[in-house]
Amino acid sequence: MSTGAAQEDRKGSRIAYVDNLRALMITLVVLTHVAVTYSGLGSWFYKENQNVGMTSMVLFAIYQSFAQAFSMGLLFLLAGYFIPGSLERKGTARFVKDRLFRLGVPTLVFMFILHPLCVAITNPDIEILRYYIHGIASLDFLSWSGPLWFALALLILTLFYVLFRKIFGAVRRESGFTPTVKNALILVLLITAVAFTLRTVFPLGTDVVNMQVGYFSSYIIMFVLGIRGYRSGLLDGIDYRVGRKWFLAAFAIGLPLWLLVVILVVPSQVDLINGGIRWQAAAFALWESFFCVAMIIGLMGIFKKRFNVGRPAARFLSEQAFGVYVFHPPVLLAVSTALKGLALQPLLKFAIVAVPAIAGSFAVSYLIRRVGFLRRVFS
Repeated sequence: MSTGAAQEDRKGSRIAYVDNLRALMITLVVLTHVAVTYSGLGSWFYKENQNVGMTSMVLFAIYQSFAQAFSMGLLFLLAGYFIPGSLERKGTARFVKDRLFRLGVPTLVFMFILHPLCVAITNPDIEILRYYIHGIASLDFLSWSGPLWFALALLILTLFYVLFRKIFGAVRRESGFTPTVKNALILVLLITAVAFTLRTVFPLGTDVVNMQVGYFSSYIIMFVLGIRGYRSGLLDGIDYRVGRKWFLAAFAIGLPLWLLVVILVVPSQVDLINGGIRWQAAAFALWESFFCVAMIIGLMGIFKKRFNVGRPAARFLSEQAFGVYVFHPPVLLAVSTALKGLALQPLLKFAIVAVPAIAGSFAVSYLIRRVGFLRRVFS
């Protein structure tokens, strides 16, 4: 996530469509947290207790399920892709120091400043100093990373990669990933198998220091695919024609498959999809993996053709993206709690809150990044 400075090709030039994809994914993360606020599905600092009708619940579930399936996997893929080049340019010591700073410092900022702020916004009567001291003494602060779990996970995976290279050396001859139907389906099955296995131990909804390990199959595999694809030209191998076909397939196949899984699972037994040795868990993991792979190929091909521009507005959004990722929780919480007395249908309230939450997050990111030192931290 805090990889903006590394989103460059081998010649050091910015890749505009990668920056634009990254900004879109982070915006989807903000929208997901707005959706959790009003659907009640998922974990978040603040959720409104209101009766969500069946239609609204289905629409929220579709958006949240589909966004979760691919957005973070794509961010891990892009992060992994630019790591080998950055490591070779900087050398091991400088690279590790840079990653510790760019990923570790924002995580600590969230843990010790923004998390308590979010708790104070949503619980104005809480004795925040006592909460803070207890959290540190009990080690609860290890779960205070909020959305910065991504930065922490990326840091851990990156350090593992550096250690791997130190022991085994760089893999000079790497096979590329070409998005043929066969290769894509192999990738889908691999992600499905790992996800199904993980979820027998860590069902969806299980947190380990604020990380939902059950989702990590696509994260880890996409991260490794990104690293391996650096020399083999992974980004070059996906064009608009291929991307458009996979994007259409993502919805033409993915949406009916999702609905089929949901229909076949009795609503009162929806937890069966979360994990365990059950066909429901396997079916959901298969749907999720297919949509993940199809959407990532689709978006990469489409953005390369249609959104490979670095116009001022696009550059502004991409420059603020990581700051938005870090600071959107208190902004969203301030907006949603301020409007909690507004009695509206949940989908309408979602739409109303999303606009100031996203705009406010970009504005806060811009203002904070105007400070020289902070610009370096949140880039």
